[in-house]
Amino acid sequence: MSYTIHLFAHKGNSLVEQMRKSPEKILTQVEKWCKAQRIKSRDIERGLKCVVEICAGNVPPVCKELHFDALCWIGDAVMERIAIPEFTDLRRYSTIECYGIVPGLLMHPSPFVLPKAQEMPPVAGYLPWTRMASFEFQTLSEFQAKVMNKLQNDVDAMFQELSQQLFSTAMESPGRSDISHDQIDFARDEFRGILETLVDDQLDLLAVII
Repeated sequence: MSYTIHLFAHKGNSLVEQMRKSPEKILTQVEKWCKAQRIKSRDIERGLKCVVEICAGNVPPVCKELHFDALCWIGDAVMERIAIPEFTDLRRYSTIECYGIVPGLLMHPSPFVLPKAQEMPPVAGYLPWTRMASFEFQTLSEFQAKVMNKLQNDVDAMFQELSQQLFSTAMESPGRSDISHDQIDFARDEFRGILETLVDDQLDLLAVII
């Protein structure tokens, strides 16, 4: 079992408008992309149903992995994939946690409905370009400390849901990652550089961890 952080850049409002007004175009582009990847016809048929649900904003309250696959299909078909080698084929989810990007990717509401699993991973997050300059890298322990501070005040529903998801993940994590601090710093620098480019281009970021 391995995990990858899939990153896609796009114009958020334009994508939402296309989902609402011409979802059939997205469906056609996704189907064309899937066939080019030689995905089995049966899998394409099942996945396209999820694409329709995502475009319609009508996904189940708890989604299975196929919805996250379908979200990546949309990303590959109509967005721009961003590759960071350090975020690919990670053997442990705890390695992703060491990079400290997950809380920051889940803090902001998406303009279109994202699938949610009962437990992470898989997980999808959204980061608008207007919030990228203030993006903070946070490990789970750092996020937990923030939660404890928040508990002294009112906790909004979104923050409460996020904390529950992340704490559930922490309970299931298979121990600490063996990556070095230099590797973490290098990956964070790469990610930070991508955010700076997206800000210049005014592009939002979709992240899918699966």
